[in-house]
Amino acid sequence: MEAEIRSAVEKALSALGAEGVSFAIERPTDSAHGDYAVNAAMAAAKQLGKNPRELADTLAASLTESLGEKVKTVEVAGPGFINITLSQEAVFFALSEAVAKGTDWGKGTKEE
Repeated sequence: MEAEIRSAVEKALSALGAEGVSFAIERPTDSAHGDYAVNAAMAAAKQLGKNPRELADTLAASLTESLGEKVKTVEVAGPGFINITLSQEAVFFALSEAVAKGTDWGKGTKEE
């Protein structure tokens, strides 16, 4: 799911005119902050000449649309973090995929 989030954020940033922005996607230590936290708005704010919090609002709306049913909530927090909580369906899908792959789950391929 992290790769899908990264792709969606990169696409949203590109649509706003930001290219090559280095940003982090992390697992929050406090589960009340969701399943993933993204700092892309703060990382891209200077390049775009925008307020990080306002940019986060724009990115959150774009992520909500592009990730669709895979997310339960996409919320802006603090100075411009985007907190993402996955939908129950997305979690179940990831778990079923892990079970199906058995001991091969989590192993990369040469193409990745």
